[in-house]
Amino acid sequence: MKRLLAIAVVALAALTPASAGATVIHTNWVETQQLRAGATLRVSVRRIEVTRTTWRARVGVTNLSSKRVRITTGAVPGVGPFVYYAGPALMWPTHVSAGLGGYALIHSLAARSVQPRLPSSLGPHQSWFATIGGSSAKLPRGRLISVCFGIFAVGGEPTAPGTSGGVVTTTHSFKLPPR
Repeated sequence: MKRLLAIAVVALAALTPASAGATVIHTNWVETQQLRAGATLRVSVRRIEVTRTTWRARVGVTNLSSKRVRITTGAVPGVGPFVYYAGPALMWPTHVSAGLGGYALIHSLAARSVQPRLPSSLGPHQSWFATIGGSSAKLPRGRLISVCFGIFAVGGEPTAPGTSGGVVTTTHSFKLPPR
């Protein structure tokens, strides 16, 4: 019983109001992601803060490999005419019914502030840590939301969508509570 109570207290503490109207999610996510050409990245999200008008997240990427990793941002083709932004952003899917099934439509809310800015590359064992943020006006409540970092590729490989580069997004996600 004590263990169950301790787990409940930790879960409630992870979602705490900071200042007036702010929700702070202490994520402390650390993930390892493998790129196609053999480079390994460690991505982290320490915390996310959302108010009625803005969001911001404390994030980082470390190149764990001995290879240079190029980074870019831009539009990524989705289903049909839809595209989403791959760069410092928050992302979430919605289900669209079609015929006997359906598909996931990816939405993104680009960061309007990235401090310090996203570098064009990370050398072997280099890191980038930043605070990213933007408007929360279109951020959904009750949906799983992930953090996107950009499009990453090894060395001289093209980083354009649809090539050997890959969109790096957290596998963890969070939900904002209803208002």
